[in-house]
Amino acid sequence: MKDVEAGHAFILEGGEEEARRRWGKHVAAGKLGVVHASGKKKPRLFGDGSISGANQSSRIRERVRLPGLHSVQRFFSKRGDKRKWVALSFDVKGAHKLVLVREQERGFSCFVLDGKWFVWIPHALMLYVDDAFMLLPKSVGPLVASTAIMLVSALGVPLSWAKLGIGSDLIWIGWRFDFETGIVLLPPDKVESLLEALDEMRRKGQRLPRKRVEKVIGKLTRFTSGALWLRPWLNEFYCLLRKPRAVTRLLLVSQFENLMAVLSSDLAVAADMKECDILSRAGNFTRWLVQ
Repeated sequence: MKDVEAGHAFILEGGEEEARRRWGKHVAAGKLGVVHASGKKKPRLFGDGSISGANQSSRIRERVRLPGLHSVQRFFSKRGDKRKWVALSFDVKGAHKLVLVREQERGFSCFVLDGKWFVWIPHALMLYVDDAFMLLPKSVGPLVASTAIMLVSALGVPLSWAKLGIGSDLIWIGWRFDFETGIVLLPPDKVESLLEALDEMRRKGQRLPRKRVEKVIGKLTRFTSGALWLRPWLNEFYCLLRKPRAVTRLLLVSQFENLMAVLSSDLAVAADMKECDILSRAGNFTRWLVQ
């Protein structure tokens, strides 16, 4: 109930009936979920508005241009001096709860918990506004950073003090920036996660669900945003997504006899066929063909 006490949400005592009376047909209840990321002590509660269809019906685009690795690169490409730099990063605590939603549209921010109807006063905002990154000359970095933090605090912005950091080596939006050496690296946890995913794919004879392959491609796409010369190699992974689950084969009578000879009791191909390209791992196709 901390969000209710902080004014980020309120309980709709009349439940769905009151919601319909206040907002008419403009009512949608989302789904609450909990994410417990590895290495994090506290689980994170989030609201999924897509399950109600409200997101898809919105006329406002959810896609925005966000700052990234190239934003930092462009900043330094325009600087010809040799000054040392430091970075300040701070995270706004519960930023999505601070975006005020007008009264007529609050019906789209409902959720139900233990039979009670709640309404988020704010709405989710997919921006990096709550994960700020400030670049400062090292000579004045601590002074300007302190001034910036005092200004943000004076404006009433709640900060996540545990995530506050300043220095020449910081992690921001999944990248580790080292301003002393001028390099950008993946943090150790993301390197380990990526290597585990790739190791699973390189095992001979390993079968992976399509979702698993898509997840690996997503991680590699993010990584190659900092190493664009590797991006063309992702074509090999995308080819995996285009592979059909089953293909048809036109067999001669002699080939069909050979097929029957290598079938197991559960109609799977137990050995590669010598007279055509049906392999022992094509059991699903063969089972469908014989049936």
